[in-house]
Order: sequence, then C-alpha cells, then structure tokens
Amino acid sequence: MDRKSLRSRYNFVERGLLGHKIEETVSIVAFLRLLHRGETPPRQVKVVGLDRLLLRMQDRDSGRFLRRLLSDASDILMQSGPTILFPVARIGWNLHPKLVVDGENVPFYHISSKGLRQKDVGHLWPGFSLS
Repeated sequence: MDRKSLRSRYNFVERGLLGHKIEETVSIVAFLRLLHRGETPPRQVKVVGLDRLLLRMQDRDSGRFLRRLLSDASDILMQSGPTILFPVARIGWNLHPKLVVDGENVPFYHISSKGLRQKDVGHLWPGFSLS
C-alpha cells in the first residue's frame, strides 16, 4: 500500500499491507485522550492498539462511548485534515466488516455505521463524521 492510497480520514489497514512508514506513532489510549481534550492530532499518525481494544470492548455501551468520542472530534479533524492510520490484524467480511484478532471475529461496524467503505483489499475507511 503506497502513501497515495491513504487519505485525510480514518484508515483501517491490515498490518501486512503497510508499505510505507508513518513516523508519528501513538497508542489508541493516547489518541483517544488527545481527541477527548479537543486537541489536533499530528498531520500523519499511526494509532496502534485499536483492534486489541475492540476485542476487549465488545459490549454496546463501550461501542457507543468510542463512537461518540470519535464522532465528537469530527469537526476538528475535518478542519485539520490529518491522515489517521489504524493498523489492524486482519479485516474480514460477513454481512458487515469485522476485524479478526487472534482468530476471533470482532465487529466494528457499530463504530462507523454506514460510513465505512472498502478502499481496497485490507483497507477500509470512513470519513471523520462516521455517519
């Protein structure tokens, strides 16, 4: 996957398909904390750990919390236009996209709703508005 295929939005990409390096790397916890404080993330940032977090947060309330936090940050993100890369273990499909982490299916459609699109094999993206 080349740099041109990553756009200013959230990008969910399988780790094995990453072909270039984004210098700035933060944990999912640090990224969510940054959004919660209303701060702008770096222009290009790789956020690690989302797939593991979702594996542990599969209840409805956790999903709502995460979706609300990402959605509330949409105005700041649309204005600053960062490229946010979430490397994930594997992306699978059934009726809706899912992440496959340690052999377990982890749904994440509830976070991005109908805004989730397939850019390429192993690459999904929603806009910052998540709706």
